[in-house]
Amino acid sequence: MTAHPVTALPDSGRLADALRGFVPHVSTLAFVVDDTPSMRVWTPTVNAFRDLAATIFGAVNSHSLARSRGGPAGRPDGQVVLVLSDGLDAFWAQREAGALLQGWGRTAPVAMGSASLRCATASICGDRSRPTISVPAARVTSVRARSSKAS
Repeated sequence: MTAHPVTALPDSGRLADALRGFVPHVSTLAFVVDDTPSMRVWTPTVNAFRDLAATIFGAVNSHSLARSRGGPAGRPDGQVVLVLSDGLDAFWAQREAGALLQGWGRTAPVAMGSASLRCATASICGDRSRPTISVPAARVTSVRARSSKAS
């Protein structure tokens, strides 16, 4: 089966508004991308998200999930860490995944962005017009709490 890339970010305005909620509290985003084979279809979306984030944050540091699995030494640099994945790789079912995210969370807030399952199944349904990335708004609260403790 051939992978068909999805459309980049058709609803980038709402996503930009959500990301701006982080900015009063942090200026550096560590953007960790799951680079497993199933994520290849998301390359245009990942690139568009990275470009959008660069217009909002003072700095966006991009990282490969595979290279970041090295424990504390592999911790992404940023005041907040956003991991983008489709969650399909076997890694996400292992304890190692939770331990990795918890380890990063000891030093910076961590949010998990998810490529929409609705869009992941678009290759079956034939509708690639509505790819989305969801970033839980609740994570903004975590950033505020951690930022206020640091000051």
